[in-house]
Amino acid sequence: PSESPTLEEREVSFCLKVGDLDLGDLDDVGLHVELNRRDIDCALFCAILSKLVERGLKHTHLDDRKIWKPSKETDKLIRKNKLTALGSEILVWSGHPSDFSTGKKTNGFKDNMYGTDLPIVRARGMVQIEPKRLLDLLLDNDRVKSYNEMSLGRSDELVLQTGVDTIGPFGVGQSIVVRSLSKPPLVRKPLEFINMMHARSLYPSQGEGKGYLIVTRGVEESSSFLKSKSLGNQILFSFNLLREVTVAENNFTWTELTTISHINIANVPSFLATSVGMKSATSFIADVRKACAEAASS
Repeated sequence: PSESPTLEEREVSFCLKVGDLDLGDLDDVGLHVELNRRDIDCALFCAILSKLVERGLKHTHLDDRKIWKPSKETDKLIRKNKLTALGSEILVWSGHPSDFSTGKKTNGFKDNMYGTDLPIVRARGMVQIEPKRLLDLLLDNDRVKSYNEMSLGRSDELVLQTGVDTIGPFGVGQSIVVRSLSKPPLVRKPLEFINMMHARSLYPSQGEGKGYLIVTRGVEESSSFLKSKSLGNQILFSFNLLREVTVAENNFTWTELTTISHINIANVPSFLATSVGMKSATSFIADVRKACAEAASS
């Protein structure tokens, strides 16, 4: 029997939605671009990454109460303690994409395909590990299950560029399309997600601080994209900001982890989306902390 083609040999193609990004002179590209090994427009791809990174940096850093509504517990903590540094707390907020999306209503734009009716969730907590070690954990497919009990695995589908400090045809940083399976509670069948994951170092000289940013956006296989009439299970975007923090008491280097997620789960009713999202974001940070503590003690 013939051997299965390797990852580098398989012909794959994915559609990445860009209709909600203000691409300026590049707006005529339409509502999506294709990612494959043959004919990616590198300049366009870099422009898309730049817009996604810009959005991620702005709204992981920006504590704007006009955009973000804190949970009752978070609001109480902030008012009582006026927190300037985090300890064991996990802060969580909810927002709405129309509050900060730069999306233009271009011809053919469909609100329901970009989740404009879905809430966005942000959470923040301190993780007692250096940013680079946390980055390695979050990017390692083989370790996803250590901090995500719902995960059934994650694998690479299309490797465009590796290395968070790489300078190459696809810009600065690492960009890989990955496929993952998850089995959340109350969901009968595992959920499949295909995402483009991009990661790069922060630039202290540009006011970004020290650390890393991971940007995730859902993609669809090109063969099924045009047949899609609903959003389905999809990560519209997700940002993980890993900011270096030096602890004054002991001079240790820890990570302030801020996560933003805008996700559609087809089986979760819209009226539950905010509470489910906030609970999931809080659990994500708590589980990452646990995985890092276990790794440090082993």
